[in-house]
Amino acid sequence: MSGTKEILLSVDEIKQIEAFVFLNPHLANPNVLNIANGKCSIAKVSPMTGLILVWGNNYTGFTHIQERHDFFSILPYWIEVKESDRNTSMKLQDQSRFRPDSIPFWDYISIADSLYKPENINVEKNSHIAKFDLYFGEHVNKENRMELYNLLLYKNSKVIHTLYPQSSRNNRKRVSKFNFARGAARGLQNYKEAIVEITIPYLNSNKIVQYSLLIKKYLGRKIEESIVIIHDKNGMPAGFVSVAERSFTNFQSLPHEIMIWQLADLRDLELCIKIINSQMLG
Repeated sequence: MSGTKEILLSVDEIKQIEAFVFLNPHLANPNVLNIANGKCSIAKVSPMTGLILVWGNNYTGFTHIQERHDFFSILPYWIEVKESDRNTSMKLQDQSRFRPDSIPFWDYISIADSLYKPENINVEKNSHIAKFDLYFGEHVNKENRMELYNLLLYKNSKVIHTLYPQSSRNNRKRVSKFNFARGAARGLQNYKEAIVEITIPYLNSNKIVQYSLLIKKYLGRKIEESIVIIHDKNGMPAGFVSVAERSFTNFQSLPHEIMIWQLADLRDLELCIKIINSQMLG
């Protein structure tokens, strides 16, 4: 979120990381994954280029890349947008995503290796040139197709700050100007009444639930009802609107259902939330 101070690696930490890798060449074994915890702990080292991927934190390294750019991450990123000279608002920022079949620990290093070439250094588009070296380049994916990526290394080092695709083709589609972040889906199964409920919260920039989608599946009748729950300013349920109903043919399990709804294209239902929200605002 805008205004949060980033906790990056210091110059001393970068030197210590590189010295540790130099003294521990076994870390470059392609079959080794270091599972030690800590911002400066090594996750992977490239046997080809010597690039270093540390576990990092929310702002740098593997953790940052995973939370912001992994296809399955549901963490929202909000930015402050100036509406006028005096007014600002918070807006969801779309982050480019890796392919859903990406294997992070191995693919991140492989992609970084492809980009780490002198001809890929880009100075013109590097807005943090004092801190990082920026690389723009190509990587051939598993389907033998070329994809474009950005790689940022800490200045004059081989330590990876971040890596991400240039294209947003893997991003989930969103309703235009829909400014609520989808939270973690949860589920409940009532065996006695043969009802399954999946609840998906939608939060504002203050992490307060404003709306929820309640998917109610009546297993006996094979009917699925979609309900928008309206929450008050404190995030407490205050009302609801039933917006859709349809039949279904298959139900595997509650965990499978939660996973499906978490990643589903819900634009039709999110549009209902947007319309209800507009009506609530007058």
